[in-house]
Amino acid sequence: MCIRDRDNNEVNGNKLRTYRQFKYGVVTESYVKMRIPRHHRRLLAQLRTGSLQLHIETGRWSNLNLQDRTCKLCDSESIEDQLHFLIQSSHYDDRRSSLYNIVREKCPHIDLEHGSPTLIFISLLHSKNIQKSLSATMYHMWQRRQFNLERI
Repeated sequence: MCIRDRDNNEVNGNKLRTYRQFKYGVVTESYVKMRIPRHHRRLLAQLRTGSLQLHIETGRWSNLNLQDRTCKLCDSESIEDQLHFLIQSSHYDDRRSSLYNIVREKCPHIDLEHGSPTLIFISLLHSKNIQKSLSATMYHMWQRRQFNLERI
């Protein structure tokens, strides 16, 4: 893929739009080396690389316009992308609240109250101290998502 194609963000956007926000160099990420259950680490890797089967990804497979790939589990009508799933969807507020309590304790430098959702998202993915808690929270969020989508 040439650079011009990689940076193209036309109608349906670029698959790596999220990954480019927090990946700056070729380096093994800390969570890969941690003792995290394999299924937790797998979800975290999928979220980071844009291959987690959120509606932004599954809609791409069926050529659904980007603006039509909304979250089916909350009333926000927001695109269900990685940021929405992890930071914004009201469907996971209870899980996110528990994670944020851990973040406040272990990473007080992350401004959860005043930081932008994008900055919080990037900070969570970069903070080594919370990768186990983050991956466990994501796992439970993903399980809830799968269970509730089966009921729709």
